Amino acid sequence: MFQIERRREDEIAGQKAVLLRQLGKRFGTLPTGAVATIQTATPSELDTMISLVLTAPTLDDFLGKKKRRRE
Repeated sequence: MFQIERRREDEIAGQKAVLLRQLGKRFGTLPTGAVATIQTATPSELDTMISLVLTAPTLDDFLGKKKRRRE
């Protein structure tokens, strides 16, 4: 059982590393907060992020942040 859990943890860590690399290539140097968001993502959140990396027009969109308009 331990080996299966460890293998899954390694798989998730690998997915996070690839996602960070893809985001860096697409958006440049990532802010610390963005890296932390990815590093602490649950497997479900990670699945969503992996899909969004191809379609989000900005890093803020990827992270689900809305920019406030100046009034």
